[in-house]
Amino acid sequence: MGDVLSLLHWNICCLLFAAQCSALRLSLEDTPSRATRLFSESPATVTYGTLITMDADVLPLQMLRHQLKGLCTSGHARFEEVRVYLNQGNTLPKDIESELKDVSAKVQMLDKPMLSNRSIVQRFVKYPEGLTLDQLFPDDKFFDAVLAITSFLNDCSSIYCVWMDPDIFVHKASNGQGWVDYAMVTMDDNSTVSLMTRPNPNLLRGTGRTETNCENSESDEISQRYMVIHKDRFLKELPIQLTCAPDCDTWEAVISNHRWNSTFLDTHCGGRGFWAMHPPQDKDHMFETLRSCSPDRQSIDKGLNVLLEHIETTDAPIWPLLLAQLASQKRLDIDDRY
Repeated sequence: MGDVLSLLHWNICCLLFAAQCSALRLSLEDTPSRATRLFSESPATVTYGTLITMDADVLPLQMLRHQLKGLCTSGHARFEEVRVYLNQGNTLPKDIESELKDVSAKVQMLDKPMLSNRSIVQRFVKYPEGLTLDQLFPDDKFFDAVLAITSFLNDCSSIYCVWMDPDIFVHKASNGQGWVDYAMVTMDDNSTVSLMTRPNPNLLRGTGRTETNCENSESDEISQRYMVIHKDRFLKELPIQLTCAPDCDTWEAVISNHRWNSTFLDTHCGGRGFWAMHPPQDKDHMFETLRSCSPDRQSIDKGLNVLLEHIETTDAPIWPLLLAQLASQKRLDIDDRY
């Protein structure tokens, strides 16, 4: 189900681009948001974090700039710090800090020896004596993500800590509101909420729901692909006992299996609201789409630049395009979980 929905979300982006190429003009009127405040009025600070793996990430670094631009109305200037955790993988690290100088990114290698310091790690998790955290997470992919997110929560000194995978596409609402703006307003107004996740378009709200207004729903599960965390509230409920030991997998599974007193929220908006989408796991399909976006039909980088410009500058409801796609394909069964 998750792969189907990721593919469906990705196809929405592709359809939006196709609409631009064909000069499609949508006449649906924008309904003003019913939200009383679009942006947080508190002086809350925000830090952004992500993990880059040199030989595994298929999309280039402009995705990070794209995220910083689309998550807040004021772009990367809203973030007190931009932290990039670098996993060398099987290649030598590039000078990423210099390449991201324009957004003042702080780049650091994953510090695996940090996990031997139980005084740091046990702020977040408890596990049996005689074991190390890398022994509890035998899969390197899961272990690296756990290390990166734990390091980020340890390093983030802001009130709000925003974590996002490096391949996520984001879009602001027609009123200029980004997901982080909305999450901060929501958590400013609701002291029981410690984490917000999955700001996906709600595919079930229908063609008439093209407004920017968003709806929240409580969730027992999270996605580590995109999270806005109120650090103080979140850390008050830590450390977590690792009941999955000695065969743990994802960070999100560890978090979801804990009994929380605070609330996690998913957010679904109308067609003119903000959203975040993960591309499909099928890299060939993704590359084919990006090449089709390029003027020369060959360059992935050029195609990505065209697609990002469209996502960042075009305000169009997604529903007519989505329904046109579904009508031309076999019927898809989807639910309201992402």
